[in-house]
Amino acid sequence: MIKYRPEIDGLRALAIIPVILFHAGFQSFSGGFIGVDVFFVISGYLITSIILAEKNFSLLNFYERRARRILPALFFVMLATLPFAWLYLMPNDTQALLKSIWRACFFSSNLLFYKQDGYFDTAAELKPFIHTWSLAIEEQFYLLFPFLLLLLKRSNMRIMTGIVLMILLCSLGYAQHLVKINASAAFFLLPSRLWELLIGTLIAFYFLSRKKLLPQKINQLVSLLGLFLIAYATLTFNKETPFPSLFTLIPTLGAGFIILSATKDTFTGKLLANKFLVWIGLISYSAYLWHQPIFAFSKHIYLGNPPLFAMTLLALLSFFMAFLTWKYIESPFRNKKKFSRKNILYMSILGISFFTLLSFADKNFSAEYEKFWISHQNKGTQNTYRIINNKNYITPQNEANSKLHPQSECRFNIDHLTQEIQNRIIDCHKKYPEGFAILGDSHTYDLYAIISYQSNEPFLIGVSHGGCRPNGKESGQLNDLQNHCQYDEFLSFMQKNKNIFKAIIYEQAGFYFLKTEHENGKKLIFSAVPVDQPLNGISINETSVMNTHNYLSKLSQYSNVIWFGPRIEPHINEDTILKLSCTYNYQLRPNQKEIFQKLDSFIENAINEKKSIIYISQIKLYNFKFPDDFMDCSQLYWRDGDHYSEAGRFRFSQRSQLLLEIKKALN
Repeated sequence: MIKYRPEIDGLRALAIIPVILFHAGFQSFSGGFIGVDVFFVISGYLITSIILAEKNFSLLNFYERRARRILPALFFVMLATLPFAWLYLMPNDTQALLKSIWRACFFSSNLLFYKQDGYFDTAAELKPFIHTWSLAIEEQFYLLFPFLLLLLKRSNMRIMTGIVLMILLCSLGYAQHLVKINASAAFFLLPSRLWELLIGTLIAFYFLSRKKLLPQKINQLVSLLGLFLIAYATLTFNKETPFPSLFTLIPTLGAGFIILSATKDTFTGKLLANKFLVWIGLISYSAYLWHQPIFAFSKHIYLGNPPLFAMTLLALLSFFMAFLTWKYIESPFRNKKKFSRKNILYMSILGISFFTLLSFADKNFSAEYEKFWISHQNKGTQNTYRIINNKNYITPQNEANSKLHPQSECRFNIDHLTQEIQNRIIDCHKKYPEGFAILGDSHTYDLYAIISYQSNEPFLIGVSHGGCRPNGKESGQLNDLQNHCQYDEFLSFMQKNKNIFKAIIYEQAGFYFLKTEHENGKKLIFSAVPVDQPLNGISINETSVMNTHNYLSKLSQYSNVIWFGPRIEPHINEDTILKLSCTYNYQLRPNQKEIFQKLDSFIENAINEKKSIIYISQIKLYNFKFPDDFMDCSQLYWRDGDHYSEAGRFRFSQRSQLLLEIKKALN
């Protein structure tokens, strides 16, 4: 057995406190998510030390210890969330919850979440078990690494260190590469996180092979440096920091330096070994389990982010629940005298089977559960739920078979210009010399549909890709094919086929042109604010606007370009609608309309100064008026916070013949 080091538990406290404060919304802890990376280093150090220190290491004993440590508390927290799911989640959210619980039981939830929203996206904050991605990373590591280490154990320490160092560098390089092209995969998957755990492994190698202790002064300086690096990352990193990447070396090396040098004689060692931090460290696993469900359900209940005071109380509640769980669940189950190996095995099988059956039942009987859930709601909720689920939204993938806006040989919407599509467009130009292209992000799905409603234009091409905008790394400044976007390839096509379109019509989500002091435009800056509260600290991201303008100016050398300005986006989510019902007077948040009007004017003025492209204000054209333009008790005109439903597409298409307006502007 390895010697107990209280400062390691203190380091756990240094990891869990920033994580919880970050998720609670404390802006000072904008980089608090790095606490998870500190945990990774600790885990790598401990597992390696355990395996190498035990002369008769047993995989069976090792995995038994992991089961005792991880599963009882995890199952307990999962079980505790189920009543809240019934009370506060819509059926589709409950289904997603049970799916994430099932994946967490098999330590594969990271594989689920990386295919969904990014970790820092609005939707992620409402998922009670998104935080189990890090448990999945650790357990996947624990599943594979002991076998590698036992194999390497036959060689000498120099060879072991060299091989692990090589794997570490490859993983770090891969993370740095992957974060640029698929940030979600880099964040959630083991190959790009492996190096963080291996930092702890290398430290364990050092302790087992060192011939003498480091001098006291060196330990003092190195441990203080480690403390500084973690504090620096916690206070200066934010959601825009590429992660994991070379930046992640700052907190991970900081954790490594503390493990390496925070002896009982150093200031850092004494600080981390104090009773309070050690106690926090002891309950840190349970605190990590509890905080996300508590925060997520509170946001479902509050219909936005609760005030900071309330989040502070919820953070304290997380620690209180963690203490109870540690005392009455964690500690007893880790005691072999109270629970034998057979007891742990049966408990593990029973727990995994229960949550698997629950997820399976919900997946196969979701319609029955939905009917059962609806039957227990009041009539207002039932009617509102029906409206929410009756948006009849037609995706670009389904447009080919749509009677509302049908596609044809020269009238279609795609996300990329393959060579086959390029040839098809060229052939269409020969038949119909004056065609129109619609370019942009997912908002142009709506734009394409609206023009389809209004016009029988024979040559109408949509080149639309959700999540892609030419206002940053997709602006033609870098190879946006790496980011799965269409802008570079579209520009290249236009350079080779000048004036193939009479006009290119561009639109994108307006909130991406906005920012706050702490982050660039995301839905969160609106949706996290309750519908009756004002929006604070939102300003125009002028750089983003000008990057988009620069890209469209390049296009204007080869065709007329129309910039169809941003709409007024309500950003009212379905949870809010369901709880307030269809009869609620859905006004925009105070000053929300003014924010979008100011953005509209800024873009229009920027365009008028250079006059290389034409601007049409969507806000002025459609003259949005809320609450009438949000919903009534027969229709919901928005699919989510910023996209039109099919009813919304039809409603706004009746306000102006957009293509006629464009043709007028061109003459």
